[in-house]
Amino acid sequence: RVLMAVSAAAVVFAGLAGGAGILWLRAAESEARAVHSLKQAEEARSEAESAALEARRTAAQASFYEGLYWLRTANERATALGGDRLRQWATAAESFNRGLNTLGALEGTIEGQDLRELLSYGRKITFYCAGLGSMDTASYPDAHVYFTQRQMPTSCPIHR
Repeated sequence: RVLMAVSAAAVVFAGLAGGAGILWLRAAESEARAVHSLKQAEEARSEAESAALEARRTAAQASFYEGLYWLRTANERATALGGDRLRQWATAAESFNRGLNTLGALEGTIEGQDLRELLSYGRKITFYCAGLGSMDTASYPDAHVYFTQRQMPTSCPIHR
């Protein structure tokens, strides 16, 4: 039950007015319950929205790590057949793109690095490895350092 503060004047008024005062108190109590319910609904909506945004960031981070897996797999298998390697690069590119699309306009980080830059850099390397673009590390200096420090692919077997 909702606890509400009723002023002493309202209690005196209710006592003097008889039945009308009781109706007034019930109306005030109903209004207090409604206001309380609205506040709870707003808090629940805000918490749900925050959880949904965090879920999107987490999904984008997962796509980044998935892209790294496929990029590394394709690059480390120097003896893999061409079709397998191309399929792995395509899967890596799909993962990085999915991460960018999931992230949308949100901000996100991984170990203090801008997630959007890491995803874009991963996609750029993947296209470069597949022979579909050039590699310009100057456009993504922080991401290049991140990849290099963690011994992630920053070049491709076909370009070595």
